[in-house]
Amino acid sequence: MKFTSSFLDTIKSRILVSEIVGKKVKLRRRGREFIGLSPFKQEKTPSFTVNDDKGFYHCFSSGFHGDIFTFLMETEGFSFPEAVRILANQAGVKIPEVFEVNEKQSGDLENLRKILNVAFNWFQDQLRDPNASHAKKYLLERGITLKTIEYFHIGFAPDQINALTSYLISKDFSEDLIIKAGLGVKNESRGKIIDRFRGRIIFPIIDSRDRVIAFGGRTIFGRDPKYLNSPETILFEKRKTLYGLFQARQSIYKSNQIIVVEGYLDVISLHQAGLSNAVSSLGTALTEDHLLQIWKYAAEPIICLDGDSSGRDAMCRVADKAFPLLKPGKSLSFASIPDGDDPDSYIKNKGLNEFKLILERAMSLSEFIWNVESSVQRLDTPERRAYFESRLLEKTRLIVDSKVRREYENFFKKMIWEKFRMFKKETSGKALPFSSTKQDSFVANQKKTDPLLVLQKILLLLMINHPFVLEDQENAEDQRSVDNLAKLDFSSKKLEKIRREILSLVGKNDLSMERIMQHLESRSLKNEIKLISTQEITVHALFTKPGAKKQEVFLGLKGILNRYHSLTLKQERKEAGKVFSKTGKAEDAGRLVSLRKEEIELDSAR
Repeated sequence: MKFTSSFLDTIKSRILVSEIVGKKVKLRRRGREFIGLSPFKQEKTPSFTVNDDKGFYHCFSSGFHGDIFTFLMETEGFSFPEAVRILANQAGVKIPEVFEVNEKQSGDLENLRKILNVAFNWFQDQLRDPNASHAKKYLLERGITLKTIEYFHIGFAPDQINALTSYLISKDFSEDLIIKAGLGVKNESRGKIIDRFRGRIIFPIIDSRDRVIAFGGRTIFGRDPKYLNSPETILFEKRKTLYGLFQARQSIYKSNQIIVVEGYLDVISLHQAGLSNAVSSLGTALTEDHLLQIWKYAAEPIICLDGDSSGRDAMCRVADKAFPLLKPGKSLSFASIPDGDDPDSYIKNKGLNEFKLILERAMSLSEFIWNVESSVQRLDTPERRAYFESRLLEKTRLIVDSKVRREYENFFKKMIWEKFRMFKKETSGKALPFSSTKQDSFVANQKKTDPLLVLQKILLLLMINHPFVLEDQENAEDQRSVDNLAKLDFSSKKLEKIRREILSLVGKNDLSMERIMQHLESRSLKNEIKLISTQEITVHALFTKPGAKKQEVFLGLKGILNRYHSLTLKQERKEAGKVFSKTGKAEDAGRLVSLRKEEIELDSAR
């Protein structure tokens, strides 16, 4: 829809910019302008100005600049036509008929909206009916409160062939309109239309202007499909629609963050728990349209899908779709939930604070891609490592923005070097296929990292994120790892202090990630924890991530303990060698031989 300049100027002439901005930003006058804190970027010193005479606002901290229309688009996520309609209504300016003609030619929108509203109210009435007590019981057992049911306008479709369609026909709606609205389908054998939604909890899908545009239904009788959505109409396109966005808008604006989850109940559960900035797609993978839409609200939305394999695969697809769209300041973060859980079940089982910890530890897009790519193939030969590098750099070529692409190339090259420098050492200084003079220079200037210190940080991170490694295990091999972990003494005094503080909680109730973090923070060890949870540490041990499976955790723990034992033996052998070279005594020689023999036995057992 195209509006004329004169029409837009009429709206501008009736509404001051400060009037619109002042609803979101506390303004104070300074000369002929107003000044306030930026609504686009957190700041302490005001850099946001509004000039009513010139009809624009300007944010010096973020560079955003615009008028009353762009302000609504940037802060509320409205499209341009939506912003025009809202402000035209506020200004008392009627939108000329010529601007609405295209929508009227697309179909009878007024009747379509009317029938959807009637169905919207009917579904809610059915849930309130005493005959639907089993449906209400289902929701209450899922932890959904009556207040939340009302807030999200949740309804119910009785398990009857034509309950809704008969009601709509009695209200003089035609069969053709019922079908167009996605509320009924033609049954050829019966020669009549029947209800599309039967025996389902109904979740109304609302657009950005608080208008119902479609419905989603979840069966409560175990039938397939588990979830059923309205078909696409002139009002509803799944690839552009996010469930819960209207309810989440104010929270998103205040927090400058948006959490993308997988389903209706995840959104509802998070809202009810206090995270009201959650939205979801409608049973489909996130699309490019979805990504562009959520970037209107937050610079780095958090993707938090289910913890099963399909959820992880879906996050990988989201990452691939995001790459060509990346812009400076626009990216994604990925929060991993343990296998078998979804946001709804995790909050119910572990609590909101535990879930918040998962969100706080969300991986950046670059780290997520690195972890995924480095975990899907073996990297034990030069050829495999070269192929690994080529895959990563091939992904960066998908990024259209040259500045972002260059940063990703630099990031991956740095990470490649960090991961494989041990191989470089084994090749006696010969350059690896992926090395370069620039990389050699970069690494040469870095402080040498103590590998034992890295392993100690990994073990601490494992103890924090997976406290069950400190508890008794039924599996004998896992129990040996638990016992060996408890016996260690760390060379770093700071890290040893953290280890002892964590071990002091063993045997007490509620040994959880949250409990450990609270305890360490009470001991003024918060800054030390931040040093442990760095990307350079986690890249060496994906199993330390909160979402790792228990089997992967213990397999990783065993490997780290073996490596730790090997390094300590190596250090002891070097010290024994120095002592023997000085003394030449037989007992010192025996000590050296004994340590070397133990090293060989350990290597052969691995």
